[in-house]
Amino acid sequence: MKRYAIYTSLFLVLLFMIECKHKPNEKKFIPVEIWKDTDGNPINAHGGGILDYEGKYYWFGELKNGKTWRVGNKEWEDYRCNAGGISCYSSENLIDWKFEGIALMANTTDSANDLHISKVLERPKVIYNEKTKKFVMWLHIDTEDYSYARAGMAVSDKPQGPIHFWEALGRITR
Repeated sequence: MKRYAIYTSLFLVLLFMIECKHKPNEKKFIPVEIWKDTDGNPINAHGGGILDYEGKYYWFGELKNGKTWRVGNKEWEDYRCNAGGISCYSSENLIDWKFEGIALMANTTDSANDLHISKVLERPKVIYNEKTKKFVMWLHIDTEDYSYARAGMAVSDKPQGPIHFWEALGRITR
């Protein structure tokens, strides 16, 4: 217990020293606060990934808006909202993020479509394919009860999209 108290005290001292070195006008990220984009809106990029391309960072994440509900008949707490697509933000310093738009749009009309708002679209990751000169997005696509389990792939000519859905690739097995 004594060792824990010493380590905790050292951690707090280091944290204090870092904060004291902080310049008043210097921008910083504060984990407990809502992070806002350059327009002052909360960043909406859940479960995302960041691409570093030609000196700029691109952050892709799940766009979550609207009413949230709990999916019934689960042994675990499964909360959902309609899929809003995949958002994209850009930054040159990893602090200031500009909303670039919805890179991959959700489908609002065809409930059989893999990108329909009733589906789960999560954990998007984007890479640049030097050979094809395309940006490739991989993401998890599923149904509300997580019984579909597909890996989705989409491509684009630009990092911020629009990204065009290619296909959902087979059922993921464990």
